[in-house]
Amino acid sequence: MADAGDYAEDQVANYLVANGAPTAISSANVKLHTGDPGETGVGNVATESTRKAASFGASSGGVAAMSATLSWVSVAATETIVWVSVWDNISAGNHLWNAILASSVPLTIGDDFDLTALTLTVA
Repeated sequence: MADAGDYAEDQVANYLVANGAPTAISSANVKLHTGDPGETGVGNVATESTRKAASFGASSGGVAAMSATLSWVSVAATETIVWVSVWDNISAGNHLWNAILASSVPLTIGDDFDLTALTLTVA
């Protein structure tokens, strides 16, 4: 399940009512969360808060899938990763959307975490 953030919702809504074209983003950057990030993407941020640049294939049938694994090496805290948020900048920028993981991932200090699949479905 993916939830669009306020910024993305406004961009799409304005486009769909001929009120301007969406601003193109140059990158999609993934951040880890221990719970629901909320509409602004800032809730429940994991201690391992470094965003990773993700690559997505072209959308087909309203579905865009991440095309390469993202890795966080030697995480700094023991916690459980449950959600991710996606942003248009590696360190600041606009929150685009959130997704809950298919299953939560418990991590211990020093573990590596690989995100191997992430899909955005627009229906």
